[in-house]
Amino acid sequence: GKPDGFIQKHKGLIYSIVDRDGYKCGIPIKASIIYGSPTLKGLEKRFARNTIKKIAAARFLKSEVLFALGNGHGKTAFTEGLKSGNIGCTVFRNSKGSIQALYFHDHRFKSVASSMELGLPVPELLNRINYQPSACHFLRFILNENGQKVSPLK
Repeated sequence: GKPDGFIQKHKGLIYSIVDRDGYKCGIPIKASIIYGSPTLKGLEKRFARNTIKKIAAARFLKSEVLFALGNGHGKTAFTEGLKSGNIGCTVFRNSKGSIQALYFHDHRFKSVASSMELGLPVPELLNRINYQPSACHFLRFILNENGQKVSPLK
C-alpha cells in the first residue's frame, strides 16, 4: 500500500494480476482470503526462518565454490567443479559488458548467494580462474563504411 495508508498501517497485503508490461489488471485480492493465508505477517516469519537457513547454506556454498576454484585453472574447470557440486552460476554484466556480479545457486539446499555474500569479491574470483574478457563482450556493435550498425560477431 501507499506510505501512511490504511493497508501499510495495518500490515495488509494485496495480490494483483499484472499484464506483460507490469500494469495491474483485474480485481486485487486480499492475502487473508487466499488459502494458506500468505499475509505479510506470515511472510515476515518465513523470511526470518529462511535467513537462518541461508546462513547455514552459505557456509556449505562457499566451501563448494572454493573447492571448484581449487580443482583446476580456467573457466571450464571452475564451471565443471560447480556442476559436480550441483551448483549453478549466473553472471550479471554492466552496460559496458564487464562482469559486475556472480550469483551461485545451490540446487541441493535451494539457496542463492552472491559472491560478495560469500566473501569472494568478483575480481578475486575472476583472477583465480584466469578469466580474460574477450573483445566481443565489450563491443555491442561496430559501424561499417556506410555508418550502419553491424554485429561484431559476423
